[in-house]
Amino acid sequence: MSLIDKNKNQKKLIQRSDAMQPETTFERNSLFSINEDTKSLSKKYVKEKQTTIRVSETSANEIRSLAILLNRKNLNDVITSLIDYYESQLNVDEEKELKQIKKIINRS
Repeated sequence: MSLIDKNKNQKKLIQRSDAMQPETTFERNSLFSINEDTKSLSKKYVKEKQTTIRVSETSANEIRSLAILLNRKNLNDVITSLIDYYESQLNVDEEKELKQIKKIINRS
């Protein structure tokens, strides 16, 4: 085949026009969103049993202060946040040990 025949067999390339602009735009702050964390936590508390943990008055006041400062609904939210923080700091072996301890305690 000659060079001319090759050019005839090739498809035409797409011709690009001016840059396209979107018809409508939005800002991230204008979108409606649901705070899923609050919803899932509130359902969790309804199903669980309540218990009392005895702590010193000083510790109780500190937990109450943190709840007010962090704008939490109740003291359980503060304690759950603290537990989550400390669990995230554990290494793999400590996580396994913690799971075993939880299993033993939950059997009682």
